[in-house]
Amino acid sequence: MKRKILYKNGVALSYAEYGDKLGYPILIQHGLIASIDDQALFEGLIQLNTRLICIARPGYGESTPCSMKSLAEWGDMLAPLIRESGITQFDVLAMSSGAPYGYSIGSKFPDKVRNIYIFSGMPALYDEVVRSDWPYTMAGDKSMTEMETLAHELFFSNLTSDDLARNDIRDSSMHNGFGVAQDLLLRGKDWGFNLSDVTEKVFMHHSKQDDAVPFRTAVRTGTANRMMLCLLELPSGRRNYCPIVNWSWLKQVRIFPTKFWMILYGQQSEKKSAGLPDSVISFIFRLRSLWARNLSSGDWHVPDHQHRATRIVHQFAADAAHQPGADLAKAA
Repeated sequence: MKRKILYKNGVALSYAEYGDKLGYPILIQHGLIASIDDQALFEGLIQLNTRLICIARPGYGESTPCSMKSLAEWGDMLAPLIRESGITQFDVLAMSSGAPYGYSIGSKFPDKVRNIYIFSGMPALYDEVVRSDWPYTMAGDKSMTEMETLAHELFFSNLTSDDLARNDIRDSSMHNGFGVAQDLLLRGKDWGFNLSDVTEKVFMHHSKQDDAVPFRTAVRTGTANRMMLCLLELPSGRRNYCPIVNWSWLKQVRIFPTKFWMILYGQQSEKKSAGLPDSVISFIFRLRSLWARNLSSGDWHVPDHQHRATRIVHQFAADAAHQPGADLAKAA
């Protein structure tokens, strides 16, 4: 069901709800070329009896074109929707170009957002270190008119009639491609907040073979802000995320017990780690040391054996602390 919510000054945001109205809420942040009408993308999540709320950003589909000062404003724009929807706690799932908008929601609503899941997400391009690995030309001081022209040239020129009939092309090209142009413009500017302000657990899934959003930029984004980084291997040759997304990783992912997470990312000393067995604590610190050596040497591709070790110690720590992780389909 599609609806609209008013923000201010006549600006309206279009959104669609799918799944169980009484299910655990997940706010979906779409990618660069996308439509909130593409329900088929989320059938896996719908089958988990979740409540999906997909919001079209300004200029996409039926949402009013509205210039945003920074990405931080997105959290403000969603406040009326969150209030009227009556949701007090929810998860955020953000894909590709929607990642910064997912972080913006987390920054704005730390008391409401439980987890943020990032799928092949746009990196923190406001950070000079991350930006140094970005292979594309940044927008710089270009105007919106120039960005709309660029968006048309990159994504909407020379399309077939079949292309034009697709929901994602139709909605992304609305209002002269305003939504796409604004995404391209805002991603490289000051976001209005830092990722260090995002206190929720962030689970990043990214492919080493991603040729649209380089894996290295995702790792730099995650490690620079002590966010959770989970590796998602996709078959060679696939770009970004597949058209029909396999959501099994969302169903299976478990939340690290808080003490384990804090130790692993250096936010808690060994002396204050009571509650976990000494063997677990020792293993965590060894794992952290290995990661530190890899990162300092520039080896951003964490070896496979370390990923296996992470999964093992994750389950070990969860069992030891008697805190089984919660999956996305269950309320906290």
